[in-house]
This record gives sequence, structure tokens and C-alpha cells, in this order.
Amino acid sequence: MGNPQPAINRTHRTILGISFFAGEASEAIAAIRGGGLLVSPAAPALKDMDRDAGYRDALLGADLVIADSALMVMVWNFLQRDSLHRLSGLKYLRELVLQPDVRQSGNTLWIMASPSSAATNLQWLAENGISVDPEYRYIAPIYASVIADRDLLALLDRLRPPPVITTIGGATQDR
Repeated sequence: MGNPQPAINRTHRTILGISFFAGEASEAIAAIRGGGLLVSPAAPALKDMDRDAGYRDALLGADLVIADSALMVMVWNFLQRDSLHRLSGLKYLRELVLQPDVRQSGNTLWIMASPSSAATNLQWLAENGISVDPEYRYIAPIYASVIADRDLLALLDRLRPPPVITTIGGATQDR
């Protein structure tokens, strides 16, 4: 009879101890539609996971992790002889903003990295027919090693927006 081959999970791949979603953007949106945290880590942050327990814990605690790192996907496919496809955060975002509920003003909270980043993001959103009320915009501070943001928590508690989209990245903001 021989040894049976282990079943290959077609929807996820465990890479670096993280379960990465292996589907399309529309499938990721459907998978997270009921709530949860979707993250899209890039290679610069992934390379420090072994030394950054907070970041690693954030990825492990996410409900869905998409494979945004082209380098990671390429290396994984080469080493594992797999055909995992990269799902970029931008591709996911472009698909997400096509959703009618996300397009409605007051339905989505946007957390952005800085005032200049917010200006760029808001311009892009406006060009794509999405208006974001000032109340639904939040500029994330540069956090210390311990991340605590009472203002953001209070805003989330008050607004209770179905989707919260963060356009931040790098270092402590990412966590």
C-alpha cells in the first residue's frame, strides 16, 4: 500500500508558522465578511518575525493573512514546488472598495499613517468615487514599544464601523 501522501490544503499554506490564505481577493473578502482581522504582511516585516514577538503575535492572532510578499511566495514556490499566488494588499484593497457597503460614506473607518499619507489615500479614494467623512479618518501615531491607543479604541467603540481599513505599515504602526 505504501505511505499515503498528506492532503494539501488548497486554501492556506503555513509559512514561517503563519497560515497564509491561498485564494483570490474576492474569496478573502467573503472569508472575512462576518468580521475579523485580515493582515497583509510584506517581506521587510516578515524577516524580523523571529526577533519581534509583538509582530509575530499580531500575525498569529489575525483571522486571515494574505501572501503579499512576492519574495516569500517565490521562495516558497521554489522550495516546495508549489503554485501559491501572491495576493497583494493593493489588489485586495481594490477589490474591497468595489463592495457597495465599503463605498458608502460612514460605513468604513480609515486608519492612516500620517497626514501626507492620508491626503494621498483620500485623493485616491475620491478618484474612485469614495468620500470619507472626517469623523471616519484616523491618523495613527508612531507608537512606542508598547502599543496603546486609547483614542483609537474610543473611536472604534463609538462608531462600531463594520470594516476598519488600515493603510499603515512598518515598525510599530504595523502591529
